[in-house]
Amino acid sequence: MINKTMPKIRSIETVDQYMIKNNNGKDILLTVVGEIHDQETHCQSDQVRLAQFVEERLTNAQTTKDDISYDEGTDEEDNSEDEELMTTRKSTGGRRSTEETKSMLLLLEYDPSLDKNNFPTFGSSILREVFSTKDYPNSKNIAVGIDIRTQMIGRRNQSELYNKPDLAFLKDMLKKDIKQFFNLFVNNIFESDFLKQILENKKCKENPIIHTCLRKINQFHSKVLHLLQTLKNESQLDDILFYTKYLWACVMDLRILQIALCEDYGYDEIFVVVGISHAENIKTILSLTITERQHLSGCVDTQDIWKY
Repeated sequence: MINKTMPKIRSIETVDQYMIKNNNGKDILLTVVGEIHDQETHCQSDQVRLAQFVEERLTNAQTTKDDISYDEGTDEEDNSEDEELMTTRKSTGGRRSTEETKSMLLLLEYDPSLDKNNFPTFGSSILREVFSTKDYPNSKNIAVGIDIRTQMIGRRNQSELYNKPDLAFLKDMLKKDIKQFFNLFVNNIFESDFLKQILENKKCKENPIIHTCLRKINQFHSKVLHLLQTLKNESQLDDILFYTKYLWACVMDLRILQIALCEDYGYDEIFVVVGISHAENIKTILSLTITERQHLSGCVDTQDIWKY
C-alpha cells in the first residue's frame, strides 16, 4: 500500500490500464504509464516519484515462496525467447504452488542491450530513475527493455530520427542515397527476425489486437514507400521523416503487445513505462477491443490505480 501522505504520482502524463487475456487465455492487468521524456512536473498536493511507486508495486507483487514450478521441457521449447525473460519465467511463471502469488513484469522504453554501465547516457531521466528498480533486493520480478528499434536501425539513426529537430543527417542521407534510407528504414522492418517471428506465428498474427497494430504498420509503411517513390523536391523530406518516425514508433508498440499477448511468461501484471506518444498509440489500438479499461491523467492518485 502506498503511503497516504504521498498519494499522487509526479512527472507522468497518463496511466491507462486494461484487463486483457493473452493467447493462452490468462488474465493479465496491462498498465501503461505515459511520460514526457526529461520533463519534470509537480503536483500541488503530496506526491511520490514514479520510481518510488514502481518500487512499491514491485515489492507488493513479488512472490513469497520459492517452490513455484514450471512446465517440463521449457528450456527446449523456449530457446528463441529473450534470455532475461526466460530466466525469470522459471521463478515466476508456469504452474503455481499451492500458495497463490502475484508477479509483475516491468517493461521500459530503452534498448535491451544496455546495462547499468551505459544506461545513464540514454533514455529520459524518468526512465533512468525507474530503471534503478531493476535490481530491487529480493524481488522476483524483472525489468526489461522493449525498444528494439535501436538494434534494428542503430542508435545514431534512432537518435537522429527522434531527438534532432532539424533532421539534417537523415535529410542528407535521403538526398545522397535514397536506396540506403529505403533499406534501413523501410525494407528493414519486413526483413527483420522480429516481424517474421510474429507473421510466422498464426495464433499471434491473428490476434485482433496484434492484427490492428500490424495494419497500422502496413499503413505507415505504404505511406513512406509512396513518398519515397514520388520524391521530387526537398519540401517532401519532412513528410517522409514524419511518417518514418511514426512507423518505427508502431514497431516498438508491437513489441509491447507481442510480449503481453503472445509470450506467456506467467506474469499477472505487465507494467509499461513509455513516452506519451507510445501510450496514446497503444490506447488507440486497445480501445477498439478491450472494454474493461480505465484512463487516468495528470497528477494521478495512486489509490485510483488498479491492482491485480
